[in-house]
Amino acid sequence: MYKARRNLIVIFLLMIAVVFCGCNNTKQNNRGQDKLHAMLTTLKNYEADAEITFFRDAQTNIIKMKQTVEIGGKYKLTVESPAYLKGYTTSFDGEAVFQYNPNTKVKAVCAPNEARNQTLLSSFIHNYFNAEDVKKDKGTLEGKDVIIVEIDMPGDYKYMAREKIWFDQQTLSPIKIEIVDFEENRAIQVAFSNFKPNTQMKF
Repeated sequence: MYKARRNLIVIFLLMIAVVFCGCNNTKQNNRGQDKLHAMLTTLKNYEADAEITFFRDAQTNIIKMKQTVEIGGKYKLTVESPAYLKGYTTSFDGEAVFQYNPNTKVKAVCAPNEARNQTLLSSFIHNYFNAEDVKKDKGTLEGKDVIIVEIDMPGDYKYMAREKIWFDQQTLSPIKIEIVDFEENRAIQVAFSNFKPNTQMKF
């Protein structure tokens, strides 16, 4: 009787240890994600180099640009390549979108473009805080430990149904955004580098 009771106590203690360990691991796993949420909440602006790939009809178009962006506000996108578009600038002053042509030296109002908007981290942040379902996970990308966030995109856009973003787990800098269509085909990819948060903005 005593032996059976002692065995039950040992099993009970082991169960508590396992549960505690599991909870502790969950807290450790969530810690990086909580820091990411805090970063997204407090991010005011950013500067970054972005390589944007548009996938369409078995063809790819790649544009490299410098992004200077206020979260929920102004932005300036300066194209660096391809060569024939170098120096073209698209900017938003808080009211209208303008495009500057370096060849003609003309700055003109242009129409808003949802695909262009979704290449900005600020658009992801807006979608993130308004999403009904947010999936978070951890993994590796290019040899780095990352936090992966996946959400449905607002609107009924054929080529922009869902987006996934990878953040460096240590620095919390965005590494890549991937947008897929309703058939889960890649539509847009944005690779970030030289990400600088909360800088002195110059538009």
